[in-house]
Amino acid sequence: MNQEQTDLAKYRLQRAYETQADAKVLLNRKSYNSATNRWRL
Repeated sequence: MNQEQTDLAKYRLQRAYETQADAKVLLNRKSYNSATNRWRL
C-alpha cells in the first residue's frame, strides 16, 4: 500500500469513528432511525 492509500484508509477510519460517536448521541436521544442510519463498524 502506498502513502496515499494509507492516508485515505486512516481518513476513512477516523470518519467512521466520528460517525459512530454521532450515532451514539442519537441513540441516547432515542432517535433510533437516525442512529441506525449512521451506525458503522
